[in-house]
Amino acid sequence: MAARLADSGAHVDEVLVAVRGHRLKPGPAMVLEALEGGRCRPSEAVLVGDKLSDLQAAAAAGVRSALVTCSQHGEAAARRLAGGGAGGDVAAAPVHEDLAAVVEAMLGPLPSPLREQKP
Repeated sequence: MAARLADSGAHVDEVLVAVRGHRLKPGPAMVLEALEGGRCRPSEAVLVGDKLSDLQAAAAAGVRSALVTCSQHGEAAARRLAGGGAGGDVAAAPVHEDLAAVVEAMLGPLPSPLREQKP
């Protein structure tokens, strides 16, 4: 993904993961850690995830979120959202097929190196 982004002049600053401890979602710690250093303000940030806990973490940290359905987790979360099984700030999160669709929804069509050709 990073190479495809670089081909069009974009980049990923940091990738954070949570396997245990204080970063676990739906707590906001990992999102707040990503915002440290002032690279962007919470109002400029978007957390893209495939679980309701991702959306909850974003809401707890005060950032926007988007759900992607390109995994089994994402498909299940989308069904819960559609069925009213998620409340609060996460119920209004936009749902997209994948990261490219999120970016296109926010910024417009992607250059061809970033948009995969689907069979």
